[in-house]
Amino acid sequence: MATGGGQSAAPSKKQTAQGGGSAAKTTDVSEMISALTNAFKGLSTQKSPPPVKLSKFFGTPKLPGQNSLRDWLIDFEAYCDHYSLTDWKKYDTLISHLGGKAKDEVRCQMMVSGNGKDAKRAIGILKFMFGPEETVSGYSSSFYSRRQLEGESIADYSLELLKLYTQLVEASDRSEQAALKHLQDTTLK
Repeated sequence: MATGGGQSAAPSKKQTAQGGGSAAKTTDVSEMISALTNAFKGLSTQKSPPPVKLSKFFGTPKLPGQNSLRDWLIDFEAYCDHYSLTDWKKYDTLISHLGGKAKDEVRCQMMVSGNGKDAKRAIGILKFMFGPEETVSGYSSSFYSRRQLEGESIADYSLELLKLYTQLVEASDRSEQAALKHLQDTTLK
């Protein structure tokens, strides 16, 4: 359709080739600015060291100083949050910080299930295989069956008992917490 002066309302092929459409130009420029901004954010901000040094997790701790799964997962989440890792990067980081039975178990079960690089599924496998049963009876069993390991100092052993006791209290309901508090008070007097 022609407008006054013999020009059509749609841009000509020459105008389109030269970027004559202002809406398209704005969108392209906005996308380019957004992409450059995101790229510069990663380059211009230097990350401080992570709040924790992520150690390897090999499975159920057998030596003094080795993290329980619960403690290792807390460190792992802090590490991932610090670096804002995506799910597949989280999975790669998780696998690279596993060793021994823990790594073998996760790789095997992930391959069998065909879940690909699913960090949540891998953490679920670790919890199922190496985590204590997250119930009062599970924590109670862990607490009462804990023995001092060979070469473990009394300070390290008592610290582990306190961690287990704290987990037991956190898993308990209010009446059980009161009973545990009473037990603690009478035992430590």
